[in-house]
Amino acid sequence: MPIPLEEIQAKFEMEERLKVFCRGCDRNDVDLMLSAFHPDAMADYGYMKGTAREFSEWVVQTHEENFTHTTHELSNMLISLDGDRATSEAYMDSRLRYKDGDGFSEVFTSVRYLGKWERRNDIWKMVH
Repeated sequence: MPIPLEEIQAKFEMEERLKVFCRGCDRNDVDLMLSAFHPDAMADYGYMKGTAREFSEWVVQTHEENFTHTTHELSNMLISLDGDRATSEAYMDSRLRYKDGDGFSEVFTSVRYLGKWERRNDIWKMVH
């Protein structure tokens, strides 16, 4: 059975928003990161919990204080729709470069993003 066009569009929109969020992380751009969230969204990344704004500001501050370059890459994104709500799971690998004496070193991380989404006014964004 073919996947309904509305479902494809919804999933595409959510995937694009998560990619924009990652771009915001790499560009140290709070507004770009926040464009993936509804205004009342919360963030819980284990090591930092708060509003989406607090989390985004914390990421930018942490990156600016510690790293010279960051790269965030998404893979294996799965999205489950339930009316105007959805959940997502994606893997994210990042490379964080920092000054180390006269050279540079990198930290490699691999995490799983679990997202809760809502469609409001026909726009899908994360709420948690």
